[in-house]
Amino acid sequence: MEEKEPGTYIGEYTVKSGDKLFSGELVGYLTSKGGERSRWVDILGPVYIGEPTTLPQQISTDSVLSAEKSPYLVEETLFVMSGAKLIIEAGTVLWCKGLGIVVKGEIEAKGTQEKPVRFMNIESKPWKGIIIDQSEGDNVFSHCEVYNAQNGIRARDSVVTIVNSLFQNNTVGMFFEEGTATVSKSVIRASREVGIHTLKSEITIKDSTISENELGGILVDSSKVEITYNNIYNNGKWELKAEGSKMPH
Repeated sequence: MEEKEPGTYIGEYTVKSGDKLFSGELVGYLTSKGGERSRWVDILGPVYIGEPTTLPQQISTDSVLSAEKSPYLVEETLFVMSGAKLIIEAGTVLWCKGLGIVVKGEIEAKGTQEKPVRFMNIESKPWKGIIIDQSEGDNVFSHCEVYNAQNGIRARDSVVTIVNSLFQNNTVGMFFEEGTATVSKSVIRASREVGIHTLKSEITIKDSTISENELGGILVDSSKVEITYNNIYNNGKWELKAEGSKMPH
């Protein structure tokens, strides 16, 4: 960086072939002649660099998505067909433009704290979300982030485990219908409607934060639920609303 005038510094970067970036963080360091050093961070927000890897409309055999080939682009709908398992490795980014991801087979998305798996759209309107419909396997989301979908996850007649994940700025964070799910150590916030909605399901929600969802935090309808050790606060009309459900004392 070059100091153009006192307190004003200008730097530049030339995009190289093969550069891929889905969001940016600019970190600047200033070091005095005496060796003192200060650090300044600016979050750049959405930044898109590089050509994505376009996914086919159907995955019919076991497949792996890696960070090295991401970001991946879902143009319309990605179907994980019956009998197939989609594995998404740590650090992988998926850009979803259309109806989203429909899982009939099985999905396993396992990131890390430093390298989460990210599902996001690159359009102003929400994408459909991750739809798990009568899945054949155990669907696992660990250290994942899901943004700006109509349903972050919508599961019907399926088994789902979500741990250490973030669901933010979706219309409904999670919707479980006639299935089994465990949500733990996760954050569901800033949904345009409900954070978590369960219908005729068996659900465990523990050690999680459900906050700032515009309509309500958790809506439990005709379900068997266990809700323990959570932070549920600052939601719209209710924190927890139960209709025809069984909850442990």
